[in-house]
Amino acid sequence: MFIKFINLLILLISLSVIANKEATTNVISVKATKVQIAELYDIFNVVGQCQNDNSRNYYANATGVVEKVSASQGEIVKKGDTLLVIDKNIAETTKSRAAALLNTKQAAYNRKAALFAKKFVSSEEYKRSKSELEDAKFNYSKALKTYNDMIITAPYSGKIGVIKAKVGDEIKIGDYLFSITGTENSQSIFIELPESLSEKVGIDTEVLIAGKIKSKIGAVSHYLSDNGTITAKIILPCATDFLNNEAPKKEFEGNTSTRTAVYKEIHKDASTGLTYKLPLKMSYSKNLLHNSFIDVMLIINPHKNLTVPESCIQRDNQGNFIYKIDGDTSKKLYVKIGTRTEGLIEIISNDIQEGDLVVTEGMTKIGDGSKVKILEK
Repeated sequence: MFIKFINLLILLISLSVIANKEATTNVISVKATKVQIAELYDIFNVVGQCQNDNSRNYYANATGVVEKVSASQGEIVKKGDTLLVIDKNIAETTKSRAAALLNTKQAAYNRKAALFAKKFVSSEEYKRSKSELEDAKFNYSKALKTYNDMIITAPYSGKIGVIKAKVGDEIKIGDYLFSITGTENSQSIFIELPESLSEKVGIDTEVLIAGKIKSKIGAVSHYLSDNGTITAKIILPCATDFLNNEAPKKEFEGNTSTRTAVYKEIHKDASTGLTYKLPLKMSYSKNLLHNSFIDVMLIINPHKNLTVPESCIQRDNQGNFIYKIDGDTSKKLYVKIGTRTEGLIEIISNDIQEGDLVVTEGMTKIGDGSKVKILEK
């Protein structure tokens, strides 16, 4: 009997050791991180076209022969300076005749109006005189426009661009004459965006131009073009304002031996309080070429929410899920995912809070309810 008792005791001890060993071997080592609230934003890249705000191309609105070219390419001119003259005699004669007729009709109307007030002329005569005066005013405005189309002056102070017209050239309506750019050098960039961004892009949307110039959208036209796009206008900061901006904070990222984006700029949006990490290039251009095409990056939908590293997200036929660590046990939780920013991905779930531990490595070895041990970093 004693021997049987000893054998039974040995058996129980052996079974206990085996059970403990199996339990120990079923604990799976994983790496984990905490769920955090982070600043998120979407990025949309587009190519825009730069326009000098005070740049204007002039095309002929009148026919005739060029008699005088007073400006040359690259010349700085003042507002009102005569730039080009087409058939001066015709222009001046047309204007002076219309002005003389207007003066005549104005004087006639004044007399008729005075007589009509005293009932010395009929209302028909008065109305006829008034109608003739209106016709004279209209004809004078047409003659004045013709004059201005033939005696062309600078609409504002600026720099003359390409000027093709030469003395003796016969000009037809629509012929290119010259271009002029205002001295203020203010510039804008126009971008075409898909209709899907109509509700996401508005005034003050942040942009990064050519990877180095920060600005905002100044105006948006939500009218759909024939191509199904909307148009937005980005106002470039003046060169002096841009260069005098407070120096941005920088964060080192990468190897100094490389020449590609070793720093990222820490940019804070005053309106939302959010900060963005944007590629920073070390040189800035004061001016962009008129009509040049330029890369533009839009920062859309800036917001804060719960995030995890993208490596945490797994997927099966039911959707996206992560493993949350509860004590020493993994819990499989399905989540909705949103914006991706800087290696983080937005998650939406009522079962997850800031500070919760989620598995980052070892997900393929575990399942819902697995015993886990967190490896030290």
